[in-house]
Amino acid sequence: MDLFETPALIEIIGCDGQLWTVSGPGMGREGVELAKNPQGLHDEAPFKQIWQQGASQDGATLLSYNIEPLDLVLAFDIVGDERAWSEIEAEFYASFDYIRPAQIRVTTDISTRTLDVVKLEKTQTKSERDPRIWGWSQMTITLRAPMPFWVGETYVSEIALSGTSQGTLYVQNPADCELWPMWTLTGPGKWTIPDMNLSAGPRRIECPALTRIQSLTINTHPREESYVASDGSNFAGRFGGVEFLYPIPPRTTQKAIAVKVEGGEANLSSCQIRMVEHWQRAYGGGA
Repeated sequence: MDLFETPALIEIIGCDGQLWTVSGPGMGREGVELAKNPQGLHDEAPFKQIWQQGASQDGATLLSYNIEPLDLVLAFDIVGDERAWSEIEAEFYASFDYIRPAQIRVTTDISTRTLDVVKLEKTQTKSERDPRIWGWSQMTITLRAPMPFWVGETYVSEIALSGTSQGTLYVQNPADCELWPMWTLTGPGKWTIPDMNLSAGPRRIECPALTRIQSLTINTHPREESYVASDGSNFAGRFGGVEFLYPIPPRTTQKAIAVKVEGGEANLSSCQIRMVEHWQRAYGGGA
């Protein structure tokens, strides 16, 4: 049994689109390598719990919790071997911004996951002398991931229906975080789709009718805008306050769900569900 695993490939995709291979196969080919002891790169997002304790209560009661942003402190060795140090350093510095996100991408034998980050504090550069003499410096960057979960695979299931008919889509969530799916419905027709209370049986949502020139995007995440119509019409009002309540739970194997259309038209009416994995860490957790 081989106990030595293939190193993870860690890449930085700068806010300007520049690619930097900083660890793993091909590391340093652009002149930048991840230094020792990265902070936050291997960690889950921090969280805070809210507890309540009565005057005579034994122990305490957990009321809620909040997931905090994930902060990372990463040092990079910048080496001017193939090109001038000053060119490499300037380009790498420009890959991070306090507004425009850069992306960290970690690829292992079984998964690829990404994390969007912005600069949280000023960069710090260490060099014993003028780095132009030795062609080396070390840049330490403090980053924040506002959305602290790593994004994995995207799964899509879709079907086209006509008349009054029912079809089957497939949902799954192998990740260790809840998954709030996104729906795209195209007209004409009146669609009925499920909310994802898979343990008790799905709750059915009847959507307002779509015309031949309309499509509707539904984002089920409670912090996002729920209903966006392609023509800008007020579909949220037509739902009468009905919202989606349930995510797909973590570690859900593939399951079939039913969707229905009334008044559909061949080659036009379709229903798609899009599912994006979110993971607590850059690797592990089941995939």
